[in-house]
Amino acid sequence: TALFSDMILMFIILFVYAVLSPLSCFFLVFAFLCLNLAYRNQIIHIYDPSNDTGGKLWTQVAGYIVVTMLIAQVTIMGVLGLKGGNSIHVPLMVPLVVTTILFWRYLRQQHFRVANT
Repeated sequence: TALFSDMILMFIILFVYAVLSPLSCFFLVFAFLCLNLAYRNQIIHIYDPSNDTGGKLWTQVAGYIVVTMLIAQVTIMGVLGLKGGNSIHVPLMVPLVVTTILFWRYLRQQHFRVANT
């Protein structure tokens, strides 16, 4: 859906540019707050509550957020690698990426199987 894809795009922009351009975080927080007000009003007054899935969409959202974190980490590794200078930064970020991948695998294997029952 369009709302879901817009939110994922905003999460990618937030995670990638949080380190590269911290000023963009303020604009995205403002955008999330405005969207929160708008969609909260729509959920309360417009949408039919019989379509409630009971949080089943959250499992997909959490997986996509971890993938956006991976995209952000790889992007930051690329920027640090291209900047040159002290080349110790990129090898020190490899354990972070590996830990995030292991966490993503844990979420896919264990957590959501328990959460879906």
